[in-house]
Amino acid sequence: MVTLSGRSSSAVSVLTCTLIILGAAQAEATVTACNRSGSAMNVAIAYVPADPPGISTGGHHSTMVEGWWSLPPGECKHVANIHAGDHWVSFYAESKSTGRVLSGPEPRYCVSNRVMEERQQAGMSCRPGWRSVGFHRVDTNKSNFVFNIR
Repeated sequence: MVTLSGRSSSAVSVLTCTLIILGAAQAEATVTACNRSGSAMNVAIAYVPADPPGISTGGHHSTMVEGWWSLPPGECKHVANIHAGDHWVSFYAESKSTGRVLSGPEPRYCVSNRVMEERQQAGMSCRPGWRSVGFHRVDTNKSNFVFNIR
């Protein structure tokens, strides 16, 4: 497995997890991932600014998709500098050791087995070498939060 900037580029399997959102008391708006499972996890995040109340962009904002952060059991890593309450935030996590995944049915984004950081539209066609996966959407009004993978 090759790790670049704390992100893993290895091909990974999947791990069923429970996602718990907790408020974090920090000076700046951040999102942190914590692995509370018993297996190493690789995590990707997708986020897009939420529409202001009473206004709809019809989903025309592109979504930032970033990954991979390699999290050994018991480790936490900072994954984004965003105000989570002002964004739609989604997560995807895989474990190469157990063959299980934390995902959701929607939204779907393209992921690769390499470090990724790019803007996408939900449901777009994936280019060769990438695959479409469902992310787990999180609703929170917190500016800072920690999600725990269990």
